[in-house]
Amino acid sequence: LPGPPAEYVATLGFNDGLQNPLIGGTYAFSGAGGKDVGAFTATLKFPIQESFTNLQGGPPSMQISASGQTITWTGGAAGQFVTISGTDPYASFACNAPATAGQFTIPSYVLVPMGSGAGTLTVQVSAYPQSVSATGLDAAFLFGFVEPQTVNVTYY
Repeated sequence: LPGPPAEYVATLGFNDGLQNPLIGGTYAFSGAGGKDVGAFTATLKFPIQESFTNLQGGPPSMQISASGQTITWTGGAAGQFVTISGTDPYASFACNAPATAGQFTIPSYVLVPMGSGAGTLTVQVSAYPQSVSATGLDAAFLFGFVEPQTVNVTYY
């Protein structure tokens, strides 16, 4: 039957029944292959949770100014990035920064459309996707990320 190519996604972590979150180390993955896809091996260095210094220990809600907001963190390794995203009832945004940078300023042109009012700000550490090769695959990638941290915010 014609249609989109087959896709397979596997998630390992807190909800996989293994009770073994994959964070803070290098892991090897392998598959024996089968009828349609050949054997593969791949490794990925999973990130650890950075400490987002200006999101910790504050009030349950922080103020985000439309003139720009700097998010800072400690930790971060080569091959990893931090995604900073936000939502309000009418708009959303997402920005990526290398984890080794230690900070990122959300530009005003991103924050101005957020309007004013209640919303969320989420930060997440991820590893850059690693290519996986096996016969029978057009494209395959392995990537890892740490559970996102979300705080309530007021955009103004």
